[in-house]
Amino acid sequence: DLPVMTITPASAVNPINTTQLFTVTVTQGGEPVIGQVVTIEANHGILTPDAITTDDQGQATFTLTYDLPDTTSHITATAEMLLPVGTIFVGTEPNKQKLVLGQQTVGPVQAYAVATWTGTGTVATLSFDDYNMNTTHDAGEPLLEGWTVRLYREVNGSWSLYATRTTDSAGTAQFTGVSAGTYRVEQSLPSGWYATTPLEVEFTLAPYDNRSFSFGQIKLPVIIGHTFQDDDADGAPGEGEPPLQGWELQLYRQDGSFVVGMQGTTGEDGSVIFSSHPDRDPPEITPGDYFVQEALQEGWYATTGVSQTVTVGPSDIGHAWLGNIHPEPALALKKVGPSMAHVGDTVTYAFTVTNTGNVPLGGVTVDDPLLGGTVCTLGTIQPGQAAACEVAHTVPEDAGDSIENTAIATGSEPYLGTVAQAQATHTLAVLRPGLEVEASGPAQAHEGDLLTYPITLTNTGNTALDVTLPLPDGTEWAGTVQPGQTVNLEATDTVPPGADPHTVAFTATGTDPLGGVVADTTSVSTDVLHPALRATLTAPIHEIYAGDPVALTFTALNIGDTPLYNMTITSDNGTPADPADDHVVCSTPELGVGQILICSETVAPEEETTYTAVAAAHDALDGPTEDQVQITIAII
Repeated sequence: DLPVMTITPASAVNPINTTQLFTVTVTQGGEPVIGQVVTIEANHGILTPDAITTDDQGQATFTLTYDLPDTTSHITATAEMLLPVGTIFVGTEPNKQKLVLGQQTVGPVQAYAVATWTGTGTVATLSFDDYNMNTTHDAGEPLLEGWTVRLYREVNGSWSLYATRTTDSAGTAQFTGVSAGTYRVEQSLPSGWYATTPLEVEFTLAPYDNRSFSFGQIKLPVIIGHTFQDDDADGAPGEGEPPLQGWELQLYRQDGSFVVGMQGTTGEDGSVIFSSHPDRDPPEITPGDYFVQEALQEGWYATTGVSQTVTVGPSDIGHAWLGNIHPEPALALKKVGPSMAHVGDTVTYAFTVTNTGNVPLGGVTVDDPLLGGTVCTLGTIQPGQAAACEVAHTVPEDAGDSIENTAIATGSEPYLGTVAQAQATHTLAVLRPGLEVEASGPAQAHEGDLLTYPITLTNTGNTALDVTLPLPDGTEWAGTVQPGQTVNLEATDTVPPGADPHTVAFTATGTDPLGGVVADTTSVSTDVLHPALRATLTAPIHEIYAGDPVALTFTALNIGDTPLYNMTITSDNGTPADPADDHVVCSTPELGVGQILICSETVAPEEETTYTAVAAAHDALDGPTEDQVQITIAII
């Protein structure tokens, strides 16, 4: 029986750096050959070991490891065995065979295997119907089966076809065992389709990389409905006009029939894409005329109408743009006027109305009840624009301390007729300046007296006053007096000669914040006292005999302008050198103006004697007055 040797597996494919286990089996006559030495050779890789010995099953194992991809190693197992007569075997000389004749001989028995090492990378692709053209496979979008995908590898600067795959029912194509390198993956696009993603992608694959790519496309023709916020209401999308999300769109044929299944809600980009299902025959959308219709939302106005017509050919992508505006009418009113005025002043109010909304406002007016109703008619104001007017008003006599009034601006937008209003309130302080000056002083005084005048300044109005008050001494008091405030001060003055009465006027002048002037005057009159007496001393005869009696008559007349008090007439008894015998001849507590005090006294001089009489009194202010007279009695 011939010896038989096999290697299992006869072929193997493994990623690089993977160790493959091989089993050598040696039999003869169907029985295992035990203890047979087998040598192993391989043109690539590391053998472990390179010589093996069969066990009691006639088997022995070895391993082969390699670290370069895309490499095939050829393995040869050789055993020197006893060959029976008639065995044909390959000799050691090239292109020659040997035949065992006559008797058994020892010769080589061989077995062969191959091992291939591939790369460690994987490339996978996904082909899908990109219904919404967002380049991403979303739930519900059909997967495309039977599409051709090719993988190319860059070799020495050129692209070499590496492998071709066809997508399965899951829309995927798989390339496994791909070595590290630079690649390009391509998907073929059939006629009648539009690619929403690039049809080829170049990339670099590193060891153990798993790369995946998606190819999106959509079946033509396609109709895209767009909704946008038409801020300028011109019917065309413009810069800064955002898309409208959440709007329902439907597709209709030109005859008004609804295209079944062709409806949707706009996404963040404001669009709904209508396309046929790839497996539908006939397709839902064929070349022709259609219109896209929106469901107008409450509070919105369709600037383009709620539907737009679109015509598509076999390979067209048609667009229908639906503009809408959400009128948000808004006004701002500014009312400017003076903060204060006097009764009778004419004040000017300035009104500024600004359109702060997003739509034009027509029929804009300003009403102010204080000023008599509608005071401004401003017409139409565009968004962001303003209009102004001015109105004059005279502060009435019956105005209170302040006038507060509210003006109202009104306008309406042209689309839904919504009215916008704004209010502005202004407060005018009505100044009523008031000032009162009060002063007092002595009721009586003498010439030359220094008089003191208490003065009170009171702000009787409703506004602060800058007050000045000239004083009798030539100085001036100045200060600010608040409403209701009282200021107390003093002034002095000397009674001048010849003044009777002595009158001093005090005039205070106040100026309010608007320059309004108010003044008040008061005066103080002082009676100037002039106490005066006229005394007389008379006798019936001026010559007597020594020792004869003679009657002396004394008088005192109040010739002043004020009553006199403690009136006395004193005689020196004719002895001016001896005041001890001076005596009061008569007196009275009060001597009125023009009244006279008369009294008499009998004297009997022994020699010629001169008698002196003094009349003395004082007025109510203790101002003294006196008069002195003399008479001489001669002796015969």
